[in-house]
Amino acid sequence: MNNPKALCDSLIKADEALEVISILKSHGYWDDEVAWRPFADNENNFSSIGNQQGDSVAALVEKLTNSIDARFMNECGRKRINPGDENYPKDMREAVAYLIENKQPPLSYTNGSLYFWPESQIQEESTNISLFATGKSAKAGYPSLTISDRGEGQTPDLFPETFLSIGKSNKMRIPFVQGKYNMGGTGVFLFCSDNEKHRVSFILSRRNPELLSQEDLKTDRNAEWGFTVIRRITREGMKSPMFEYLAPIKSAGKYGNVLSFESESMNIFPSDDKDRPIAYGKSSSYGTMIKLYEYETKYKTNLTIKGSRGDSLKVKIEEMLPQAALPIQVAECREDYASTRGRRSFVDEVVGSVTQLEHLDEAKTIEKMETAKPINGTITIAGKPLDIQVFVAKEFKDKTVYNTKGLYFTINGQTHGTLPSAFFGRKRVNLSYLRDSLFVVVDCTQMSPDIRSDTFMPSRDRIRDNEYSREIQSQIEQFLGDDPALRELNKKRHDDRVNSALEDQKPIEDTLKLLLKDNPHLAALLPFGIKIPTIFPGSGTKGRGLSKFEGKETPTYFRFKGNNNEIDRDSPINQNPRIGFETDAVDDYFARKLSPGSLSISAIDVQGIPRDIDYRISNLQSGILNISLIFDQKYFNSGEKLAITFTIIDDGNLNPFTNVANISLIDPVTVNPEGGKGKAKAPTGGDGGDGGNQSTQLPNIQPVREEDWELYGFTELTALRAMMNNEGTSYDFFYNEDNKYLKSFQGQMVLDAKVLDHQFKIGLVLISLSIIDAHRQASESGEDLKLGIDDIESLVGEVADAVAPFWLPLIKAMAGINIESDVSLD
Repeated sequence: MNNPKALCDSLIKADEALEVISILKSHGYWDDEVAWRPFADNENNFSSIGNQQGDSVAALVEKLTNSIDARFMNECGRKRINPGDENYPKDMREAVAYLIENKQPPLSYTNGSLYFWPESQIQEESTNISLFATGKSAKAGYPSLTISDRGEGQTPDLFPETFLSIGKSNKMRIPFVQGKYNMGGTGVFLFCSDNEKHRVSFILSRRNPELLSQEDLKTDRNAEWGFTVIRRITREGMKSPMFEYLAPIKSAGKYGNVLSFESESMNIFPSDDKDRPIAYGKSSSYGTMIKLYEYETKYKTNLTIKGSRGDSLKVKIEEMLPQAALPIQVAECREDYASTRGRRSFVDEVVGSVTQLEHLDEAKTIEKMETAKPINGTITIAGKPLDIQVFVAKEFKDKTVYNTKGLYFTINGQTHGTLPSAFFGRKRVNLSYLRDSLFVVVDCTQMSPDIRSDTFMPSRDRIRDNEYSREIQSQIEQFLGDDPALRELNKKRHDDRVNSALEDQKPIEDTLKLLLKDNPHLAALLPFGIKIPTIFPGSGTKGRGLSKFEGKETPTYFRFKGNNNEIDRDSPINQNPRIGFETDAVDDYFARKLSPGSLSISAIDVQGIPRDIDYRISNLQSGILNISLIFDQKYFNSGEKLAITFTIIDDGNLNPFTNVANISLIDPVTVNPEGGKGKAKAPTGGDGGDGGNQSTQLPNIQPVREEDWELYGFTELTALRAMMNNEGTSYDFFYNEDNKYLKSFQGQMVLDAKVLDHQFKIGLVLISLSIIDAHRQASESGEDLKLGIDDIESLVGEVADAVAPFWLPLIKAMAGINIESDVSLD
């Protein structure tokens, strides 16, 4: 160990784990157990490290947010801002405004948000945090990923307390950072790959000299660069592996310290070359560099360019950072990819998927999105507001246009948990035809710390199943399911799909009549009522979104419906009264970036004591706003009277709009689970005929051809998919007319291809109906659904895909079996 800097340079340039191992062996370190120190000084560290993010992108984002934290801490130190100072940030927005934008209090609406930054400022700031790829091409293997930042950095002797620790309270009391669980960003370790599964990574850091005190400088190592290698190892006699890091420098303690060396600067960033960035081509006098050798990610091609499925590493990072606090540079430094736009073919900036969508110009919004503005609203949990944004993409066969979908829960702009798009197919939501176009972001930043920790895992990639998470999901279900614009869009998608593929239902009708005649019990699987469902457009009420309402930027009124500013209402304690408002404000009055309106809700009882209530605020649309009040029976009783004040203010009105609802809580009422309409019953008695005056409603079955696979998310192996119809009364079925197994069997048999097609779709639909009916019965009886699947549409699809390969061969084989056959079934 004569030249630690030369060793460090070699480790930086290495792009394969086996090369790192070879370098360390040549220096006598790899096989020297004494030269290594257990991560977090705990040999049992795998139990914590192995329980981090299950997704490589989520783990990577954790490292990126650590770099954002480091940038804030660096600027806080440079500016000598201390807790208690007027400009000490209390949240992420203030951190951006005070520390990066150099603003002073009081702040304006435009401060602290990337939305208002010009592109030049985004590009300049992004160079302080860079993610770049080197090493293998996508075809050859996995790239090595490097994250470099110009943050505060750490001294070599502080590595064990910072980068290499678990469970320390380094940032617990700092309100404007993300890394409060102190898991060290360890989730990335298990995605570093090599043939021997050592999961090798590298850290290099130097403390910003401006942050070192005279006392610090008395120790030479405090001004040096420190570096180490992290690996996984299983030693003889150990029941599980552990992670450890290179620490060969002797110390007074039980373990050694990391290597260090003197240098005024190190090349840790990609270069600013005009044509393409060169890895490690730009220096910095301080900061941190982390290298993840051969990082296992599905997104291995050019980091900045979307692939055929609309994905790239940059896109996936922006999904996990929907509203990034600071921009991050993403650079492709491998020479395997051709240039189409000069340097911009290889360099881009992460700002977040929400920020990207909010920045779309009018033409692109019309091209890509169903609504001119996102649909906005608010729900509350334990009195704390959670703001909701809903983006609805148009349907495209080309998935590169837009591919972000699902439900994302964020805190300070970072995703802390997700639910898949199947959520939108839940019965209470009933937006199945929009499920692959909806991107919903729920901002949980203001959630109380206790509820936050009860709801989200420290790994920030999943949510717990408990009272709070179920209440949050229930509130979101109602918000989405009640929104008139979303219901109208879902209906339009339903009508377009059904009518575009409408075919003669007579063969299906005849087949089902024959089946029902001989098997009357099958009728229980089919809904009863109208024989053929209404599928033509024009039914139902006209969407309010089509009205020609002209709102005002500064409203002149905001009142209860009926031209009132005060109302009296009785409300059963077990119901959520909906309060309607009318206004002449524009639809984005509360959501716009510049001078938004603000709505506050407060409640007092007859004794003048303030009471906390939860509520759900709908999207303001065409002058109509609905607010649902939620009275938790754990805290409220029938007989109580409350005065609830709604106050609306904005910069354009000198006086606020004030409305008071006097609510008297009365005894609970019994609610029919079907909304008072009663449950439809199958006819009883008879001989299996048509059930008297009621007739069987046929399932709506539509073919999907190969040219439409992309639109429906089909492949050659997809058999059938079910989607709840717009009325929420039954399912529509879409079967793959060009399914691989159907086409293969049609090519082998002398039977008419249409007959086989008929057997294929009718059989799969009946199997699907039986699954749906079993699921319904289990749900109604309160049984524990052991399959753990509340998305019945996904279950139907999985079973249909599994059955498809042998369904037609089974029909053929069964036709040749009779009671006198020689075949033994014993």
